[in-house]
Amino acid sequence: MIPLQPDSVAARAELGLAADAKVVALLPGSRMSELKYNSVAFVTAAQILLAREPNLRIVVPLVNLAHQQYFEQLLQAAGLADVPLQIVLGQSYTVLAAADGVIVASGTATLEVALFKKPMVIAYKMMAASWHILKHMGYQPWIGLPNILARRFIVPELLQHAATPQAMADALWQQLQTPSAALQQCFLEMHHSLLRDSATESAQAVLKVIQSKQN
Repeated sequence: MIPLQPDSVAARAELGLAADAKVVALLPGSRMSELKYNSVAFVTAAQILLAREPNLRIVVPLVNLAHQQYFEQLLQAAGLADVPLQIVLGQSYTVLAAADGVIVASGTATLEVALFKKPMVIAYKMMAASWHILKHMGYQPWIGLPNILARRFIVPELLQHAATPQAMADALWQQLQTPSAALQQCFLEMHHSLLRDSATESAQAVLKVIQSKQN
C-alpha cells in the first residue's frame, strides 16, 4: 500500500503545506494510554525544534476526535496549548509522505515511517511499574521495528527516562541537518524485502492448514 517513492509534494498540497516547507510529524501513539505518556514530551520536543527553526511546520495525525480532545487537554494542562501544531484526523500516511522527519512512538508506526523513507526518532514512555517489569525481561536490544529488521540501531531509540524532550529534539535535529543517504538506502532495501502479495500468501497458508486437517 505504501509506494516505494512517496509523493511528498502532493501530500503537502493535500495538507495545505508549502512545497518547500520543513515539516516535522509527531506520532505519539494510537492508544489513549500512549497519548497520556508521550504527548507532552513529544510536543515539548517540537517546541525546542521551533525555537531553533521558527518556520518549521509541526503536524500531528491523530486517530479520531476523541483522541484529539484528550491530546489537547493534556497540552492545556502542561501549558503547551500555544505551541503551533496542525492536527489532522485519520491521515497518517499523508502526513508521513509530507514530513521531513518524524518523532514516533514505538509500534507498527515505526515501520510505516521507515517505508516512507523518513528520518525518525523512536521514543516511548509508559507507566513506571510496566517499565520496571519490561526492562528486566531480557528482550533483544531493539524495540523499533526498523532496528529489529536491520538488526542494528539505524535510528535512535529513546525509552522512558531517556525519552526527554531535549534528547528527542537533538536526535531529530541532527538527522534533519545531516540527511543520511545510507539510511535512505537501508529503508529502500527494507521496503523491497517486504513487498509481497500478503493476502494471497496468507490465504495459501490457511488452505495448507485446512488440507492438512482433512488428510
